[in-house]
Amino acid sequence: TTRSVLEYACQVFHSSLPYYLSEELERIQKRALRIIFPYASYNSALKEAGIPSLYDRRASLSSDLFNDIVLDINHKLAGLLPPKAEHHRQLRSNRKFYVPVCKTDRLKKSLIVSHSLSINLICIRSSSRYSLRNNDTIFLERPKGVMRTTLGARLFHASAPALWNSLPAHIRTIDSLVLLKKSLKSYLFKQAF
Repeated sequence: TTRSVLEYACQVFHSSLPYYLSEELERIQKRALRIIFPYASYNSALKEAGIPSLYDRRASLSSDLFNDIVLDINHKLAGLLPPKAEHHRQLRSNRKFYVPVCKTDRLKKSLIVSHSLSINLICIRSSSRYSLRNNDTIFLERPKGVMRTTLGARLFHASAPALWNSLPAHIRTIDSLVLLKKSLKSYLFKQAF
């Protein structure tokens, strides 16, 4: 019951919650788990209880709500979405939404705008107009601009497309999630050993 109180309407405040307040909420769960598992660390208590951290749970609930809004046209909150991007030409970066210019951090960190921006981060690279051998496989587009720092190149939206594009074509074309996981595990195991 403590979790339900801590997660109540968390989609509204999760993306704009400062770190120190997020830690304050997490401390409540830490105390409860310390009572139940007195000799375990917080991470091992989470694993033993089979529950995610409050931060992960809030992120999951926010993402689920946003996906529900996007997928259901008749959703009560569908009117809050930015207008969908319609491209009459084949562009390199097919954005799903026209995200408004945010002059304040409060707007930029709101549920709808922050998730609209994150859904636009990873784009599928359009196939070449030329007849190439790899036209039938899916490539992800790396972000525009030069990643000047090592940290910038390690960001998810910069490193994920590079890692995905480096996979063999037979793995990138798998449709089933179960088969994809199995193929990735065997491929990475072969690479490591």
